[in-house]
Parts: sequence; structure tokens; C-alpha cells
Amino acid sequence: MALDDVDQVVAVEKLCFPLPWPAQTYRRDLSYNGPARYLVVEQVPPSARGNPRVVGFCGYWLIEDEAHVSTIGVHPDFRGLGLGEYLFASLLAEAMERRATSATLEVRLSNLTAQRLYRKYGFEPTGRRRRYYRDNHEDALLMGVDSIDGEAYAARFDALWRNLMQRLARSPTPDKNPAAGAAS
Repeated sequence: MALDDVDQVVAVEKLCFPLPWPAQTYRRDLSYNGPARYLVVEQVPPSARGNPRVVGFCGYWLIEDEAHVSTIGVHPDFRGLGLGEYLFASLLAEAMERRATSATLEVRLSNLTAQRLYRKYGFEPTGRRRRYYRDNHEDALLMGVDSIDGEAYAARFDALWRNLMQRLARSPTPDKNPAAGAAS
């Protein structure tokens, strides 16, 4: 994610969350918070005219050797194409490259779709934050995975990544599917 992406990210985030982050949070993190990293996935226009459109985003903070997933969202028109998984896997790959040894996150108790994705990548429940979400006071489920720097996790991750790339290549709606490698 670049500073030029922030307005588009905020627009997508408003479609994803009842209490989106303000634009200045992203701008501050991108400019001054070295441990913060954000990725976007863009829809590239079919012709050379027009700019790419942000359709998904994610972020994490690298705290010591732990990657803490801070946000992830995909525009409603682009859900079900594997982009959320692509963003999440790209985030984990980058965190592993930056020598993270574990990863954590919070997820709404009601967000079973996200929980399934996280479990797929080895995340397990580790606790609960009571009344965590300000909009409805829903609890957050804490999830984490250890040893993302180990050989066993690397093998699991590589297999999941290959399957994801095959899924994205077969996408039934290529006009909506950004080119592989669009996370930045």
C-alpha cells in the first residue's frame, strides 16, 4: 500500500466494517510506523486507460518476532474469488520473510468465514477479548499460530499457496480478478 492508495482503501473499508479506521491512521502508519505493513490488491483496467482500483487490503504489525494481523477487507463485489485468502497468505509470506516466528489476530465471534480461513493456515483459538468491538460490543476471538518459521509450517504454507494460485488462475470471472501478484 502506498499513500496514494489510502483514500481507496478507506472507501473499501467503509463497505467492509461498521467502524472503519480513519484515513490518517493509515497515513501515519505508512509514514512513521516501521513495524506496520499494509498490502493492497488492485483491479487492473482491461485497457491501458484508467488507474488500477483497490479492491482489497490487509495489514499487520511486526512486534518483535510476532506478526499481528491488524486488518483485512475485500470489496463486497470481489468476495468469493480468493482475494481475501490471497491477501492473508501474502501477508503471512511477507511476515515470514521478515523473520516472524508467530502470528496473531482478533476476529469477531460471528465471523465464521474468516475463522475458517485462519484455521486453514494453522491459526487456533488462544483466548477471547470481551466486548472488543465498539459498534455492537461483540467479543473477539483471539487466534494465533506458532512456529511459522519452521519447516513443517513452510511445507503447509507452500501447499496452500500453490492451491490458491491454481484457484486464482481458474477464476470464473477473470474480468473481476486482479492479476496474480497484485498485492503490494
